[in-house]
Amino acid sequence: MNANYYYPYYLSILNISTDIRIPFFQDKGFISGIYHEPHILTFMTFPALFLMLYYARNLISRVGLVVVYVLILLLAGSTTNIGVILFCLLLYLLNKMFFIDKKSFAWNLGIIILILTSLGVVYSIINEDDLNFIFNKLEAGSKDYSMATLEFAFTPKTIMGSSFLNLSYLDRSTLTVSEYRDVGYVNFFVNILFLFICGYYMVKLFFSRTQYKIAVFLFAAYFFVHSIKVAMVSYSLTMLMFVIFLMSNVSKLKDKNLI
Repeated sequence: MNANYYYPYYLSILNISTDIRIPFFQDKGFISGIYHEPHILTFMTFPALFLMLYYARNLISRVGLVVVYVLILLLAGSTTNIGVILFCLLLYLLNKMFFIDKKSFAWNLGIIILILTSLGVVYSIINEDDLNFIFNKLEAGSKDYSMATLEFAFTPKTIMGSSFLNLSYLDRSTLTVSEYRDVGYVNFFVNILFLFICGYYMVKLFFSRTQYKIAVFLFAAYFFVHSIKVAMVSYSLTMLMFVIFLMSNVSKLKDKNLI
């Protein structure tokens, strides 16, 4: 409904919408691939960026990957995606600060200069009205949606609660949690325990000096931070099982055993 399907095999989906978030890139609609909305497209594809950058052994491949993903980011126009990418970049720079050397210092300095230069160029070619238009569109609805999913996950009311494997507990018209549904104390405490275990492995990966472990850390960090958008529904995703498997196993590997 309200979408165009393209080659190959009608899997390339363009959602037609008048809600343009980023001018020029979304004048004709939103690219969502095989997913039902742009934010899900970025949720399922962007974690792989960090692993692919690790395996890309030459500069041309890495630049090509970055260009493709930047285009996806602009075409999707997902508020959460943009915020999480910036957050992961900050985590990467913080990791490098703990193990600073001449090579990494020069690399980090170059990244910071590139980011500041890019922001300066963008600011110089876009007037204030256009900037306000973009940020207002990015802000619309996303914050309330995320806060509502978090409210459900951390406000139990009954022992067993109701189903959390879909977003039926949200009132889509007001973006608030239905008064008839709650996560339940059992699910709440199991969820907290799960997050603590994940946090333990994430900390181990974060303080690693091995590039592969850092790539896996950023892979998992993007997934978990973006999953705030869907909260408990993440437990219904097979992608979560892969993230846990990779994160827990890689964190236990000795550096000399890594590829």
